[in-house]
Amino acid sequence: IYKYNEEPFLEETSFTEQSVLNKQKNFIEQEASYNAEFNSIVAEFISNEAYRFESNKDFSELIAYLLPEVFGTEEIVEEDVIGKVNGHLQRINDKNRALNQRKTQRIVDLLDEVKSAVSGQADIVRKINHFFNDGENRISGNYRMKLVNTPSKQFPINWLSDFKKKSDLQLDMFETSIAGKLSTSVSIQEKMLQAFSELTENHNSEITISDLLNPNSYMTLNLEMQNASGKPNKGSTGQTYAAIALLCIARLSIVGKKKQGIETGIRFMP
Repeated sequence: IYKYNEEPFLEETSFTEQSVLNKQKNFIEQEASYNAEFNSIVAEFISNEAYRFESNKDFSELIAYLLPEVFGTEEIVEEDVIGKVNGHLQRINDKNRALNQRKTQRIVDLLDEVKSAVSGQADIVRKINHFFNDGENRISGNYRMKLVNTPSKQFPINWLSDFKKKSDLQLDMFETSIAGKLSTSVSIQEKMLQAFSELTENHNSEITISDLLNPNSYMTLNLEMQNASGKPNKGSTGQTYAAIALLCIARLSIVGKKKQGIETGIRFMP
């Protein structure tokens, strides 16, 4: 803020009574504008210190109270104020950008873990179905069991990979990266929910972080009894109990991973 606008210097011989009156009027208007803007800034940002500026409208003192972290105790030169403030803002922007990048990378890491867990569960489903198709593991009537893995429509698994692909600072000159779109969100939770909404167009406000990080959200499992042609059959009560028992046996048989070459799952002997 400045008290008056600079005007071209006029030679003394060009002064007239009217020009002096015009300059005086201009000065009064500029001073009133300066004081009004000065008081507005004080009221908005340092109202507790307003008493210091009731009669003193010193620009340098105002800057010292507004931005102590920028100028400290050094003498303030009006011509340097804008440059130093811009430099301070640039440093703040750089820090925020670096912080957002770390948060984005953290989300990438979390989603990679979720994707790995979903893949692990899909592998377990595959092993269970292999167990169902192995040997004589069938229900009466020559029916076999199948654990059907249906990808969730509400939680499409592709978004886990899409976020990583689109989290670069800039994909191209026509498409803003997802990281740029999330820059206004503060927490990792907010960023993740916004990213999910952006990438899947699912705007359900009831979806939570727990939903996004739960591998079970990305698939629906159904146990079916199928004949040789793959046609499902609900089966009798006895067959249903037998199917559940067979599923439990299959699950117990593949629990855990190999540890030093030893299978940790339970083995059943005929």
